[in-house]
Amino acid sequence: QVAMLAGGRMDADGVSVVDPGEWPGYLPISNLDAPPADPRGFYGANGYQVGFSVRGMNHAYRGGTGDAATEIVSRAVTAGNTDTLTYVPGFDFNGYIAGNYGAQVVRLVGLDYTETTVEIQSSNEGLIGAVVRWTDPVSPDWSAEDSFSPTDTNAIVLPGLPADGSPIFGIGRLTSPGTTQSIDLDGVATESDVADTDRWTLDLRDRAVGTRVMVAAWIERHYNDTNGTLGPSDPWIVIAPAELVPQPTVAGTNSATCPDGEAFAYPTSVLDHLYTQVFLSDTMYSGDESDLDPCGTSAAPTTCDTDWDRDGVTDDEEPTPDTVYGQLLVMECTANGNVRPGASQISTDNLDTDELDEDDIASYDTLQNVGGATDADTEDAFVSLSLEGGRVYTILVGASVGTGTYELTVRALSGS
Repeated sequence: QVAMLAGGRMDADGVSVVDPGEWPGYLPISNLDAPPADPRGFYGANGYQVGFSVRGMNHAYRGGTGDAATEIVSRAVTAGNTDTLTYVPGFDFNGYIAGNYGAQVVRLVGLDYTETTVEIQSSNEGLIGAVVRWTDPVSPDWSAEDSFSPTDTNAIVLPGLPADGSPIFGIGRLTSPGTTQSIDLDGVATESDVADTDRWTLDLRDRAVGTRVMVAAWIERHYNDTNGTLGPSDPWIVIAPAELVPQPTVAGTNSATCPDGEAFAYPTSVLDHLYTQVFLSDTMYSGDESDLDPCGTSAAPTTCDTDWDRDGVTDDEEPTPDTVYGQLLVMECTANGNVRPGASQISTDNLDTDELDEDDIASYDTLQNVGGATDADTEDAFVSLSLEGGRVYTILVGASVGTGTYELTVRALSGS
């Protein structure tokens, strides 16, 4: 594991960062070169790859009985050494390793000290650990969630997205729901849950305006305990333009705009329809969104006691979405002057692929080396989307079931 991590890496003096005699790496791959006319060659195997590259591209071939084989492009696989998880102070980290042959590589980040003691505790005997002091990055490639209230809707800014395809990471935690008071048209308050949905800012303003950037983002869940329990158990991920994600604020979501209406004070209380529009749901998509009118029914002119936000749609005719997809459609309509745009920027392409399909196989791309699953028995979350340079996007992470720590990975794919 150490050799795979450090393979090909040199220090400032051009010397390998680990001694290959003590930490031997894998041999490089090669391709068979066996002309059929040569009886001493490997007849029928010409062109085929020997071995597997743990750092780089692997090709598959057919038809090696002639002078040249033909590549099976759909079976190309890119590997990037070992997959790692990330530990950052403030988040519990539990590993789960199969006895006698398992291994796990964990990056330790956020240790801003000249000296640090690392303690590894195990529930069984025989655990062996190696700690490697790695090179300090010029700019950190990770961000950590620093808000743990479900009613806190501030977004965590991710590091800049490298153009070379290097990943960036976000470490977050989904907690149990919070609560607010939902006020109906008669002024009756009902205690309502507020799901913990994390928001991450992906800023592409360093890319030329109008250019396309193909991005993949996926979730890897951390273990909640030493028994191997993963959480959250049903996560999802969404990417959307930042301006189309509901962003409630104290100044913009309160009753002061209309003293004649029902009194409420965000975030402790909101009108019924605001509750469904601005507090993101824990359900990403239902398939019933086609029945939703995201703009509501206009009844202009109105008064503020019946139309709190004075958009021409009375409070009792406001749309009440019950999924994140529906909430994005409502926000898009609101941002467009309460009129449906001719071409929507929101579609199921923005949504988690694993949450949309009906199987339990995690989504991944072996050619780009993105996606996958933390555990063989359950899906995580994956989305791949063409984004526009010069814009800011919000990545939403939530879960229909379960709580716990997760790791968000984002990469720009080759060719973008």
